[in-house]
Amino acid sequence: MIRNAMNRIPVLVCLGIMVAVSGYVLAQGARYLLIDDDEDGEEIVVRDVACFMEWIREVDNSSGRAWKDALQFCKNLEYATKTDWRLPNVTELASLIDEKQPSDKAPINHYYFKEFDDSRPYWTSTTCPLVGSDGMAYVVVFNPISDSPFDRGGIDLRNKNNPVCNVICVRDSN
Repeated sequence: MIRNAMNRIPVLVCLGIMVAVSGYVLAQGARYLLIDDDEDGEEIVVRDVACFMEWIREVDNSSGRAWKDALQFCKNLEYATKTDWRLPNVTELASLIDEKQPSDKAPINHYYFKEFDDSRPYWTSTTCPLVGSDGMAYVVVFNPISDSPFDRGGIDLRNKNNPVCNVICVRDSN
């Protein structure tokens, strides 16, 4: 038996598959774990073991939010007994793009991010550093088809007051 450095979860390695004893399963080469800290089956967290982050599994698919509202939503979020959620930066959110997904689906792992809405881009906390663009922030587009300038996912800029972007919150995993 070995211990997972992420959270000291006892892990058993057998036939090339890692299985966490505490009810978490991590296949060899897998990037994500599903965590249910309060063990009630609600508010499950997706732990990104490659990037040392945790994502909310139930993505906010409301009618869209402006950038400041998205920042505030994550800051005020209490989810899975945690209160240190934040809006991800552009690098963190773009790390979820998974080109291995079928071409008719958004390029994100749908097993872990079940309720993911690819019809609108997702806000990041990263603003545009260019002069005269202080009203712009980066978004990540998870588009399954090429009706945008991106072929299956990419990064774009949006006006911060644009209320049609989705939100997913992240926290650093301890």
